[in-house]
Amino acid sequence: MSDQTIDLGAQSKPRGKSRRKKLLEQAVLFGVVALIFYFIFRRVKIEEVLGALGKVQPLRFFALSLVFVAATVLLDIYTHFALFRRFGFGFGLGAMGRLRVANLLFSSLGFLYGQGGMAYMAGRDSGRPAAQVAGLLAFLFFCSFHAALLWVTLGMAVLLPMLDAARSFRWLWVWILADWPVFVIWVWFWQTRFKNYVPARLRQSILYAFEQARPARYLEFISLRSLHFFLIAACVWLALPAMGMEIPFRAVLGILPIQGIIIAIPTPGKYGVNEGAFLLLFGKWAKAANLVAFGLLWGTSANLIRSLLSLAAVRTLKGK
Repeated sequence: MSDQTIDLGAQSKPRGKSRRKKLLEQAVLFGVVALIFYFIFRRVKIEEVLGALGKVQPLRFFALSLVFVAATVLLDIYTHFALFRRFGFGFGLGAMGRLRVANLLFSSLGFLYGQGGMAYMAGRDSGRPAAQVAGLLAFLFFCSFHAALLWVTLGMAVLLPMLDAARSFRWLWVWILADWPVFVIWVWFWQTRFKNYVPARLRQSILYAFEQARPARYLEFISLRSLHFFLIAACVWLALPAMGMEIPFRAVLGILPIQGIIIAIPTPGKYGVNEGAFLLLFGKWAKAANLVAFGLLWGTSANLIRSLLSLAAVRTLKGK
């Protein structure tokens, strides 16, 4: 086991990328953002979005943005603390708090930056292979995905029918009915001897947490991530009137978690996918220009707050 761990650690060291490759990756990501905004602004006039931005109630909007970041960051810190503790990584709550706040700077740049930054910093500070840390993060993303699906299932079965809106989102049943059986089979697979057919190298790296987790672990982290999505929905719902929109809380709670999955698409700062998600999900209840403006300002405000919070923590970890 020790030889294998050493080998994994050696393999998990980040490899340098050529400057040309980095520039190409950035160009592709910015190209994706530009393409998304092209399609958005084919439907919505830019001047209407700018007009909606000019009508925002700043005190209410930014106060709720601050509450949103604070509440979700605190819950996120606890969730990661519990995650690393459950799988035998030696992080205290304070250490994990500093680590997660420091990583906000990377998360604000995009999903992949956040995951990569966390894998690197947690691997460095724990002395465990970065690939194994990535395995824990993959497990948490899997639970986050199904926490979102849990709210969407509840939304389609109960919340949206109460608003006579379920028919507009009936395409979501394809996701719901296809994914839950896969989820059950996946969890069952890792409780059986069949998991031994998976190469040991994978079970000790990117699939580490799945190999170790029992069903109670899935339940624990799906519950924590479900609470996370509830907090997001509550803050967004309270902030929407600051831009002249009144959307039923049942609708926000039942379908907004989809946005939490969509923004995993690796665009810089989550731009494009964030605004597109609001437009796609809530066009039934609000003006398109207001939704795009809200998504743009909400995402920018949250990114700025997270980045400012992150700077102090980055300094404390810089010398480690």
